[in-house]
Amino acid sequence: MLATIYAVSQEGLIDMAHGLPHLADATDVERWADLRSAQADLPRLVRRLVRHENDQVQRVEMRGGEGIGIQGYDGVVEATRATSFVPDGLSVWEMGTGKDPADKANRDYRNRTDNPGVDMAATTFVFVTPRRWKEKKDWEKRKRDEGKWRDVRVLDADDIEQALEEAAAVRIWLSELLDMPTLGVRTIEEWWRRFSNGFDPRLTAGVVLAGREDHASMLLRRLSVDVGRTFIRAASVDDGLAFVACTMTAQEPDSSEPMLSRSLLVHDGISLRRLDSTSRLLILLPYEEELRREAQLVDNHHVVFVITDGDGDGDGYIDLPPIDHLALEAALREAGVSDADLPKYARAGTKSLIALQRVATRFGQPDPEQWSEDLSERAVRRAWLAGAWSQLRSGDVEVLEDLSADSMDEIEERLLRVIRQPDPLFTRVGATWAVVAADDSWRTAKHAIREADLDALERAVQTVLGAVDPRLELPPDERWSAAIYGKVRVHSNDLRMGLGRSIALLGARGDEIRLSGGRSAREWAERVVFSLLQRANEDRSAQLWASMEDVLPLLGEAAPDVFLRAVGEATAGTQPLIRGLFQDQDAGWHATSPHTGLVWALEGIAWSENHFGFAAELLAALAEVDPGGKLSNRPSASLRDIFRPSIPQTSVPVETRLMTLDALLQRHPDVAWELLIALVAERSAIGMQTHRPLFRDWARDAERAVTYGEYFGMIDSLTARIVHIATDEPARWTDVIPEFDHLPERKRRDAIAALEVLNRDRLSEDETFGVWNALEELVRRHRQYPDADWSLPDEWLSPLEAVAERLRPRRASESHRWLFDDWHLDIGVSVRDDFAAYEAEVKRRQVDAVTEILNEDGFGAAQDLAATVKLPGSVGSALASASDQYDSEALSLLDHANSQLVQLADGFARARGGGNITAIRSMVEQFTGRPLVQARLLQTATEVTEAWALVAELGADVDRAYWSEFFPYGRGTDFPHVNEAARRLLIHGRAAAAVDTLSLYVDRLDESLNAEVVIDALTQLGTAEDPEIGRVSDYDLTKLLDYLRDRGIDETTIALLEWKFLQALVDESRTPSLQRLLARDPSTYVQLIEMAFKPSTREETDEEREVNPALASNAYRMLREWRVVPGTLADGSVDGDALQQWLDEVRSRLERSDRLEIGELQIGEVFAHAPTDSDNTFPTRAVREVLETAPNDRLERGFVIGLLNKRGVTSRGLSEGGQQEYELASKYEDWARAVEAAYPRNARALRSVAESYREEGLRHDEDVQRYLEGMDR
Repeated sequence: MLATIYAVSQEGLIDMAHGLPHLADATDVERWADLRSAQADLPRLVRRLVRHENDQVQRVEMRGGEGIGIQGYDGVVEATRATSFVPDGLSVWEMGTGKDPADKANRDYRNRTDNPGVDMAATTFVFVTPRRWKEKKDWEKRKRDEGKWRDVRVLDADDIEQALEEAAAVRIWLSELLDMPTLGVRTIEEWWRRFSNGFDPRLTAGVVLAGREDHASMLLRRLSVDVGRTFIRAASVDDGLAFVACTMTAQEPDSSEPMLSRSLLVHDGISLRRLDSTSRLLILLPYEEELRREAQLVDNHHVVFVITDGDGDGDGYIDLPPIDHLALEAALREAGVSDADLPKYARAGTKSLIALQRVATRFGQPDPEQWSEDLSERAVRRAWLAGAWSQLRSGDVEVLEDLSADSMDEIEERLLRVIRQPDPLFTRVGATWAVVAADDSWRTAKHAIREADLDALERAVQTVLGAVDPRLELPPDERWSAAIYGKVRVHSNDLRMGLGRSIALLGARGDEIRLSGGRSAREWAERVVFSLLQRANEDRSAQLWASMEDVLPLLGEAAPDVFLRAVGEATAGTQPLIRGLFQDQDAGWHATSPHTGLVWALEGIAWSENHFGFAAELLAALAEVDPGGKLSNRPSASLRDIFRPSIPQTSVPVETRLMTLDALLQRHPDVAWELLIALVAERSAIGMQTHRPLFRDWARDAERAVTYGEYFGMIDSLTARIVHIATDEPARWTDVIPEFDHLPERKRRDAIAALEVLNRDRLSEDETFGVWNALEELVRRHRQYPDADWSLPDEWLSPLEAVAERLRPRRASESHRWLFDDWHLDIGVSVRDDFAAYEAEVKRRQVDAVTEILNEDGFGAAQDLAATVKLPGSVGSALASASDQYDSEALSLLDHANSQLVQLADGFARARGGGNITAIRSMVEQFTGRPLVQARLLQTATEVTEAWALVAELGADVDRAYWSEFFPYGRGTDFPHVNEAARRLLIHGRAAAAVDTLSLYVDRLDESLNAEVVIDALTQLGTAEDPEIGRVSDYDLTKLLDYLRDRGIDETTIALLEWKFLQALVDESRTPSLQRLLARDPSTYVQLIEMAFKPSTREETDEEREVNPALASNAYRMLREWRVVPGTLADGSVDGDALQQWLDEVRSRLERSDRLEIGELQIGEVFAHAPTDSDNTFPTRAVREVLETAPNDRLERGFVIGLLNKRGVTSRGLSEGGQQEYELASKYEDWARAVEAAYPRNARALRSVAESYREEGLRHDEDVQRYLEGMDR
């Protein structure tokens, strides 16, 4: 029955449902093998595992999807190192999902050995099966002993599971594919309890927030917005998290508790995505740096991300300053620190909480000499210079081994001893190592660093930072998915940033380290940066510049003079190299662009008095080549930030800034002019904080408040330059006039004086119009709102009006065009106070304007006006009132190729005919032989039935033209002819428009829609190409299907429609008819099984192989969403006889189809949704009887799977453990005890579920214990 129904897959209708809460394991992989889709998806899985499990794969060719049918090996891989999953060298891969892996493996092995196409002696043969194969080792040995291939490998479900455990992203992907997501979070409260107890005396909120009260208020304001993103830039992750925790706890309990109760630390991307889909609003704190990209995608909650480097713009960024020294002393004293310890504690606390913890630890003050002892070892010292790395990245391991001249095992052995110290130089999170705070340990490290260390470090820097990012091989709009294609760096971001920070530190403080030949470590850093940037400038593709985006701010801080010279070279010429860094012009929601790193670098350098001018010069040069894009972080924005009068993002005094600005006006006049206007137009003292150096003291006065004298002096100087330039270049008044009300009063007078003597002859016609239009708009806006605080009084407006009158355009079509360019016009009449009067005044002015245009230049001028304004229909409407001489000319434009002129004619026709069919008929008769004109005239009729009759009378061409453009909008809330309109739309092949029409009025009409018309429209929808398909939403479909149900239409008919639109009906609750059809019609159920699954033992027939993939996907989804137990009655109870009859028929059909096993498993899963009986026994008795008497355990196994899968997503506090699972286990045990005497097999199944939950609870308890032991922190 269902196989004949067409599956709709048009864009705009599909939104697939999401999955279930368990990560995939070997058992799930084996079950997956039974699905038809596994054959196409297995290569995709293996391909992902290969790339994720081995980061030195050079070549992967492995076709999935429709490509599986192409001749050749299923896969070819080349890798430069071996892993447990991927052999080194060349390997060829064959795969099979069949139930007998040995048979497929033997056939593939024999065929490939007979015709290898490769050098077998240098190639490994790999066979992959998603099933468990007990004899795989024996098979491997037999084939290996033949000696024909270099090696022979078998990977089965257990090997796949092992690989998945090491490749989280792939495991998540597979789990999503099988509808099995996961979750993992912990509360901010628990984190703060553990962290604060590590101090003696205990760390308090007063200490953390000392001097940061304004920033705390800023955070609270940010968090008051339910959905948003807040980035906190702090000295360390712990500093940032403590600040968040203390900001919340410092409030009154009534305010803090609700906020704390929805604040969670998130540890993985899966948790972030799952929590994003939670309906309850949350405050999410992604804990790992790798989650930053994922956090930017969350759009249902407020995300707080703590970052320790990088930069950004927007009001979502909070730069956390160091704790204020005096305020900290008061807070520490209140916390119980003795007067003797107070200075030491306060000095450490102003650096970071980590430093404070070093001196306030419960385990005693660490001996600073231990750092010296540690750093005396070459491996530790050079690891300190590396800064950070990941042991999971083979590229990082190779660099560390080369840098330290030791093996990774030896390095790790030494560092494991270091991190066990009370105040370690390093910290370790999972497989990632990092220096705790290089700034804190610099005083010790600088005495240990040797010249040979820097030589080794230079090799590492050139290798890591000088490598081109592979993702740049992809188009910009695909780079967000680079990991999917294996286009990822060999080295981790941790290592890159660690090396960058070391270079910056050596550049900033390297004069304290003397090298041979009188050189210093600072000079070494400058030479290294020069070498990197010289290579970047030699790369004409600009890919090396783009690859260094993340470390450019650090390189700029390391060697500002070298950096500025290199950027200057890259911006020189008519085709500057640096233009290639702007890559966000056509990006979507994932917009990124490497130019941001360069901009941040220049922002950081601009804090320096010695480098401010050059940095500003380069930002101006970048602004000139910037093509614009999606990101708000532009060079021009950075210029505004560093020059801003109220909050300048530089330490340079006003006088120096103005001298630099004058230089920019000479060398970059357009950029500097835009900067001048933007600075004067600044309406508040709120701005963006720019990037600040990590190690240099350039921004030491960043928090100093600007005095009123400094601010107004700067504004006066800027305005004087603006008036002077506009006087010399009059066309620039167009930019100045809109900001007239922001000019200081004395500068307004200077501006008016200059405008009053402005010679019109110095301007072109277009320039004159621009200045006049700007003056007119300014005056009209202020006249419209005379009582507003910002409105200028008449003493300012009258002189401006006089200037405008002197510059008024000579043509009426120019001076009146503003009346037709906006729906809301400033005409001195308030829309709110009297809309009718406002509308009448607008109409009067428009008619007068058109009358003047006609008198001056005739109909052609009105036509030209309509072709260029935003509201050409208004021109037509005014034309109809202004004159009765141009009816023929105006109406003739109805079939013009220019849509603007068609709108003019439409407005004219609607005004002239007034919707009256008699008047319209008269106009129609004038255009015989022009069907499109006639059809569009009839579209303006109010009485549609009379119009339709005339359409039919005028013939097929008019009929076709009319119905091709008919829309239901604007027909009133009770359009009585909706059924007829829908019928005619269907006749003319506009099924989507018909559905849209019916959906629009389904809830509005006093009389019902015609159910047959609704069915016809839904049936025709999607059966042919329809450009209007995007107008139909799942909401439209749901409303019409609900209407058919309410009308008592045959449920099978509705079920077939639900099947057709299954992919568009995103919620299983929207397919009740189809669910009930499955529960009462055995043939329908068996057809879905046949579509979704392959036969168990026999080969598929040609007909079975040709099943449409969309049908197979729909069938599988429907089976997963099926919730109605066969035999269910109207009251929700289950009729045992009906259930058994249905089951007998289904088993008979399934056996003939060779799908009995999978069919019974699916039936067992739907039994999980059976109701409880009145005595609270579960499942209901009818289902218990069937389960108890089943001839095998398949129903029982499916029942268990269904019960486990139906739980859904869970959340818990990190210290909660498995309490939720223990409660569920107790419930299932109670159910088992209630039925075990009469239904032992049911009891066994229920106890199996209980045991699963108890095992899961134990795992959660172990997670809590690991946390308490500090193993997961």
